[in-house]
Amino acid sequence: MSEKPKFKRGCYFDGAFGWYHNTWRIINFAEELGFEWDNSIEYKDSEQDFDDGDLDALVELVDEISTWLDENTEIQENEHWDWEDGDYGLWLYDEDGFPL
Repeated sequence: MSEKPKFKRGCYFDGAFGWYHNTWRIINFAEELGFEWDNSIEYKDSEQDFDDGDLDALVELVDEISTWLDENTEIQENEHWDWEDGDYGLWLYDEDGFPL
């Protein structure tokens, strides 16, 4: 990625879609921005089709994506990509890491 894309603070993936569906939406979003991963987790129609290890791996992958997005998108000081109240987006935090 040559120039970091800029995003406005706010919700990008509404929790009403459910964490599982949003997890795959976040993965696709990050891939479109240049995030690369080993694709070792295959999409399944439902989270019930996964074992606990694969679900843990999905959670870890989104954590990795959040860090990658923080480093590869233009964001302001104290802004971070993460989950908040079931939604995923770009949020503002205070110096202690609490959402504002």
